[in-house]
Amino acid sequence: MPRKPLGELIIEQGLASAEEVRRLMRRAEQTGGLLGTLAVNEGLLSRRQLKKLLAEQADVEPVPEGFRFNVDLAGLLPVRLAKKYGVVPLKSDRRKLAVGTAEPENVAMLDELAFATGMEIRPYLMLEGELADALDEVYSDAVPSRDVPPPPRTQTRERYAPPPRRAYEPEPGTPPTAGADNAAVSLLAEALELGAHSIHLRLSEGRLEIRFRLGGKLEPGPAAPPRSSRTLLNQIKVLAGMSSAERGGPQQGHFRTNVGGKPIAVAAHFTPTLGGERALLRLEARQGQVPGYEELETPAELVRLLDEAGESRHGLVIFTGPPFSGKKDLIYSLLDRLDLRHRAVITVEGQTSYGLTGVDTLRPLAEEGLSYPGAVDAALFQDPDVLFVDDLPTAEVARRVIGAAYARTLILLRLPSSGIISGLLALRQMSDEPFLFASSLLLAVSQRQLRRLCPQCKRPYSPSKAVLQSLKISATRPFTFYEAPGCAACEHTGSGGTVNIYEQLEPNAQIRQLLAGELSIEELSRAARRTGLRTAREAALDLALKGEVSVAEILRLT
Repeated sequence: MPRKPLGELIIEQGLASAEEVRRLMRRAEQTGGLLGTLAVNEGLLSRRQLKKLLAEQADVEPVPEGFRFNVDLAGLLPVRLAKKYGVVPLKSDRRKLAVGTAEPENVAMLDELAFATGMEIRPYLMLEGELADALDEVYSDAVPSRDVPPPPRTQTRERYAPPPRRAYEPEPGTPPTAGADNAAVSLLAEALELGAHSIHLRLSEGRLEIRFRLGGKLEPGPAAPPRSSRTLLNQIKVLAGMSSAERGGPQQGHFRTNVGGKPIAVAAHFTPTLGGERALLRLEARQGQVPGYEELETPAELVRLLDEAGESRHGLVIFTGPPFSGKKDLIYSLLDRLDLRHRAVITVEGQTSYGLTGVDTLRPLAEEGLSYPGAVDAALFQDPDVLFVDDLPTAEVARRVIGAAYARTLILLRLPSSGIISGLLALRQMSDEPFLFASSLLLAVSQRQLRRLCPQCKRPYSPSKAVLQSLKISATRPFTFYEAPGCAACEHTGSGGTVNIYEQLEPNAQIRQLLAGELSIEELSRAARRTGLRTAREAALDLALKGEVSVAEILRLT
């Protein structure tokens, strides 16, 4: 009897409508994902329902929930085959061996297992996530121990050692999320609460290290209990449509879910290492209200220049600065002040942070047939008054936005460069016609986000002579710098939030002439200084002398 497709079984049992199944099937074809995994991620099925359906489809029994695996059976099935095919021994009566597998209809696999063991193989169905956990449990001697303490680190300089952070456990009352257990949901919730841009996971020698990227710097995250380390990684893989049993090659995927009632999109990237595995989770959560200029501590002169540029019918406004410096917050602050009733505004963004009524967003997704150049073209075909482009992946995209800025559209462009001068030079090199670029440029802004010193534990600090020389400060000048070693109030990070610093350049005739012709970075820098350009280091130094930021932060980000 031919097996029924999974989609047909879902519809027959009233778990989803035919239209919902067709939509998921189209998405599965486009992304290469699995229909069942997508259905679980979107909340149409529970993991238990999916397991039952797959077992019915394959005409086998599912492995019962809470099944207790016997490590003594590991000797019946070579670890090489168990890891190769993703199978785990369940029970045996000397002539028959029951195994759990995600592929109970793989005849070639069953034949090889029968030949290797000399026993009749009877398959039972397991989901990939629980299968990977079971393999670790049964073949614990074949993988690094998960209770091995980390190797001691050699301290190259005296440093405050913070006390161990609390163990990572799901918070009581954590709202359930479609397709996820509380461990993964709780981790995402804590990262979002702290304002993290991404989560870095490193499994080595059986121990999982969790770190959050906050303001461009990695901070220690919660401590993961050794026994739940692999489980957490497997949960994330299943959510992202990956194979949780696969650990020999890189994988990537993405998923959407709700954390505490807020939508969040997560891009997951897994990479095997010699000691274990690394994972990067890029978080994209829609924030609440768009921050205003006051909240971003934007100087009054820059506010004036941004508002004037925002009223222009066409031209190019460039926002530069290192990653995680808050450039998009400033851009959305500008968008929020535009007259959206009478102007068509579109954004092209790989990751969205805010939603503004009247602003439409195009997201380039190559796996769904929309490349970045294609998304920019599609946006320009809609004849927008204002277009925000959050990246320049190719010179082709640069030429298109510069041409549009010169002729008919106000272009807001985000560049991940170190500052204004380097951003202008990079964009000029990508342009076929420097004259168009120079003529369309209205304003260039650079932004950095520095970690503010914790007010509870900051204390006076005397930097070395070499540090003073690098800051170009005379040792005879009266000053007081500060540092923060960390305390309970700041969770021993020494940080009390963030503070923004800005550079701004409104091009004059000389700068436009330089950009249109042959120029060097020294010529452009000198011309910019003559217009009154104040560097980020100068702005940061003022904050350091006020006790707001540390010298180390200035050297790190300026």
